[in-house]
Parts: sequence; structure tokens; C-alpha cells
Amino acid sequence: RPQEPLRNTPIILHSCAANMGFDFKLPEAPVILAGGLGGPAVMFTVTPFRNGLTLGSTNASASAVQLYRSVFSGGLASGWTG
Repeated sequence: RPQEPLRNTPIILHSCAANMGFDFKLPEAPVILAGGLGGPAVMFTVTPFRNGLTLGSTNASASAVQLYRSVFSGGLASGWTG
């Protein structure tokens, strides 16, 4: 009878790379969730800022307020367009 896997233990995948001394371990669930949810959430949050920086690189005399007015000139959703 096969042995039941232990809970909360890392999963180790063995492949042909294992023959060369490499082991690949999947990250634990909190790390996967942080990357899968946290990463996109941060990118969504900073996109208007990045768009403002892009506009600022072409117009060095504009203030931050002027740049954000340009970013959101087409409405709230326009801050996330490229």
C-alpha cells in the first residue's frame, strides 16, 4: 500500500535534471498566493504612476499634478491605458 503524503511538506519534482544533481521544489502555498495575487495587485496599483512617469520623461517642465491630470484626462479608467 502506498504511503500517504505528509501535509505541509514541500513537493519535490525529479526529472532528468535530478540526475545532474538539481532538485526543484515548488514554493509553499503562501508564497504562490503572494506572487499570484500580490504581484498583479501591485502592478494594477502603480500603472497610473508609471504612465505619469512616462509623460514626465517627455515633458520635464510639467509638475506632478499636471502629469496626473494628463494621465486621468479621459476619466478614471484612462489612468490604466497605455
